[in-house]
Amino acid sequence: MVLDLRPPVGAFTAAFARSATVTPVGGTAIVADVIWEQEPLEPASQQVGASPSAVANHRLLAYVRRDEVSTLPPGSTIAGGPEHNQKTWRVHSIDASDPDYHIAAVT
Repeated sequence: MVLDLRPPVGAFTAAFARSATVTPVGGTAIVADVIWEQEPLEPASQQVGASPSAVANHRLLAYVRRDEVSTLPPGSTIAGGPEHNQKTWRVHSIDASDPDYHIAAVT
């Protein structure tokens, strides 16, 4: 038996998650809590001569709980988003390294 010493994610989800409609490719729409994060791209990927405040140098990540949405392949959609940018997002790629969340890069 493996002892899981990670803190519960319920309080974190309650504080930072926003409700969104997640539709996996070929699946049905599911209302789920999604945590949104803008991640800066590495310097080599940034635009030459862009001002430090250029938002084009960030990618948007959506953290979708695996216990709410079992599968989230590229091409799936997420309707919602950060409060300042609500729209329908398409999953571009998935980072499967987190045991609790699908970490989806969306465009």
